[in-house]
Amino acid sequence: TSLRPPSTFEFGAQLYGAKQDGQSMSLDDYYDMLTKTNSTGIICVNYAYARYGTSADPVLTAAKYAADWVRYDNGRTKYWEIGNENYGSWETGYDIDQSLNKDGQPKRITGGLYGKHAAVFISEMKKAARAINKDIKIGVVLFHNQYDDTGNLLSQWNDGVIPEIADKADYLVLHNYYTAQTDEGINTILNSALTIPEKIMKVGLDDLKTFGNGVTTLPIALTEWNIKAEGRKQLVSYINGVHAVLNLGELIENKWGLANRWDFLNGFLSRDGSKFLENKGLFAHGEPDVDRYTPRAPFYYMYYFQKIFGDKMVASTVTGNADVKSYASTFSSGQSGVVLINTGGNSQTVDLKMNNFTLGTKYHYYILTGGTDVEFSRNVFVNGNGPAPRSVGPLNYDALQAYSTNIVGSSMKINLPKYGVAYVLVENSALTTAPEININQGATNILNTSGKYNFVSSVAVGKTSAPITFTIKNTGTATLNVGAITMAGTNPLQFVVTQVLDPTIANPSGASTFTLQFKPTSTGAKTAIVSIVNNDPNVSPFTFTVNAIASIATNIEEEQTGSENLVIFPNPSNDGIFELSKVANWKVTSLLGEELKTGSGNNINLTGYPKGVYLIKINDKIERVVLE
Repeated sequence: TSLRPPSTFEFGAQLYGAKQDGQSMSLDDYYDMLTKTNSTGIICVNYAYARYGTSADPVLTAAKYAADWVRYDNGRTKYWEIGNENYGSWETGYDIDQSLNKDGQPKRITGGLYGKHAAVFISEMKKAARAINKDIKIGVVLFHNQYDDTGNLLSQWNDGVIPEIADKADYLVLHNYYTAQTDEGINTILNSALTIPEKIMKVGLDDLKTFGNGVTTLPIALTEWNIKAEGRKQLVSYINGVHAVLNLGELIENKWGLANRWDFLNGFLSRDGSKFLENKGLFAHGEPDVDRYTPRAPFYYMYYFQKIFGDKMVASTVTGNADVKSYASTFSSGQSGVVLINTGGNSQTVDLKMNNFTLGTKYHYYILTGGTDVEFSRNVFVNGNGPAPRSVGPLNYDALQAYSTNIVGSSMKINLPKYGVAYVLVENSALTTAPEININQGATNILNTSGKYNFVSSVAVGKTSAPITFTIKNTGTATLNVGAITMAGTNPLQFVVTQVLDPTIANPSGASTFTLQFKPTSTGAKTAIVSIVNNDPNVSPFTFTVNAIASIATNIEEEQTGSENLVIFPNPSNDGIFELSKVANWKVTSLLGEELKTGSGNNINLTGYPKGVYLIKINDKIERVVLE
């Protein structure tokens, strides 16, 4: 999984990880999400500053800011892009005020100018990466449709960019939003996914061969994609989910190096509630009948694609019906994952046949269908499980059981409803029966050996943290037996572990839990290794690292005289704002007693301070508060 944040971080102002408001993503949020989702990051640097900057050499100045950013990132991000859709009139830097420019740039950008500037960025950013012993990959932006259908030149962009960077860039960047921003129908939307990935890949490769001065091959990344169709809420409909599945299959089939769907979250209605916005978010925001952050329809379709599609695509064909599309794969563990899509308005029965594959006993599958309330329904059903209250689909999607059916001979029949998608996992009888251990903390997968868990808040010496629950799952083909869970490493005695509730975990998808608590006896950073004995033939013991901070215990009598009935809220706070129930003089200190801030009033603002535990003293009352 790759994650590309919005290209709005103000590196020129040296803000890096600072949070600017309560809504937009900061760099700290981005890094935190990379860790929690086990994703690979992409950062889009502010190329436009090379255009509108007013220094004597705005290009070098902007490139050095980007290099500073590479150093600050320190290897956490693998992929970088130089600017966004720089060829577009909607982008800052497309036109500049020449009276403010000091290096003789033209008013309007050209592909050749961007290419020359991008070469400077690449040089400075690569130099910075080498200085800190990190390897980064840098991409430059092309236009997705250099020529019209009759071969006429539409834009002198790619032919200007490519000669300047073909031997310097690591990859090329394209964007595409597949449909016109008009009231497009289902057929137009779905057909766009079947044609555009191949078409625009050809644009990039053909232009590279034509203008690349001998360089003929570079990876191409589609770092923004979605549809634009509007009028009947197509963007948030299940049909856009079907489009996403077709698109993922075509992107893999056409050997795209990377693809990022735009975007995670944005608004649903205009501020006055009168107009439906162009809304591409995977998660809900501002919908009157749907809770914020709940998944929208396209999320479900992409979630199950990631769950069922394997490590390697293999060839697949469909005969007898042009409406049914298929994408097949194999897992390194031996199973086969197949995705079947009905792009037509009538239900179909599919007989799945496997070549060069030793069939096992069963096949397992999920069927996703849309609601019947309107043509572009926002609702999604997974194996018949419909929307939870104030949502568009089942919220327990990660726990829903697949349908399981015995394989009879070589026949695997699946009924596909109209515009339905089936995600099929086929067992392989050649597999050696064995358990497989996987461990999660919440939604985060903990990897063997390299995995880690960090306790969020510090704990005072002599105190014990709240228990953290870890789930052990068996994703193998035999019963998983879990033995003793022990602590080792540097500070094993500072942590308390409970044994699993049920040491015998059946397959498939069986699970059990254990808990971990931090109970420090001395101050400072503490670390230990959790070791879990089990019968997974490849991973025993399963180990991961835990880290925590122990603070000085404060034996302060928190009497209420002079401060009785005064309340500090919220506690903990996730935005740094703490409210007091009445006006008072206050002082904020660290746990070590270092004075950080003083003031008077009924509001304490710790925005910008590091996450952790602080002491607030009001008259003779001292209270701990937590900034998350």
